[in-house]
Amino acid sequence: MILSTISLIIFICLFYVIRKTLEILNLYNKLFLSILLTAFVFRSFVLDFVWIRGESMEPAIKNHSIAIVDKISYGINLPDFVFPFGELGYRKICLKCKIQNLKKNDIIIFDLPDPVLKKRKWIKRIVAQEGDVYEFKDSFLWINGVVFWMHIDFLPEEHSTFIFELPRELKKYSENNQYYFLNGIGKKGMVPKDSFLVIGDNTKKSRDSRVFGFIPKDRVLGKLLYVF
Repeated sequence: MILSTISLIIFICLFYVIRKTLEILNLYNKLFLSILLTAFVFRSFVLDFVWIRGESMEPAIKNHSIAIVDKISYGINLPDFVFPFGELGYRKICLKCKIQNLKKNDIIIFDLPDPVLKKRKWIKRIVAQEGDVYEFKDSFLWINGVVFWMHIDFLPEEHSTFIFELPRELKKYSENNQYYFLNGIGKKGMVPKDSFLVIGDNTKKSRDSRVFGFIPKDRVLGKLLYVF
């Protein structure tokens, strides 16, 4: 409650400061505000432009690339733009979401707080869905008894697991999911309900489901459309 109140106060103060700055610069008019609001709404709800930082998706997506992400098809994620400060829990508004249409090999952007790296937005590839049986064996990833990925280790050396306190917003999920968040997925098993198994293409430098567990569908922010 305290964090929520502080976040709201900061948000209101920022809005006031921006308004005063625009007035000083003689930019505070209906046309400018309309353009600003339209751009804000478009990026928050429809399409987003994401600057890729890291090598986890190489060679498909190079470090410092810019990705266009379809957000409107996968719900509205309120904390990203309503209360940008504090840990307020995760809220998604979904009218006609296409999350059920996501399939293997789709690249998604998702939100999952990682207490180790202090990071929460990730880009990875879906390799298995609800009900799929997976197994890491002899440097292969098997999905439903068929080799899906070659030359992949169960746990990348650069990203060994750590013991940490589970963030409050993840405690709302089932104890089964909480266990996966804390301990990773294990070398073999079945993808639980309403979840994805995701991995970065550059498997030796990717922190993904092998480390922080399965991704609940309601954590998906959007699907990659284009990279340049």
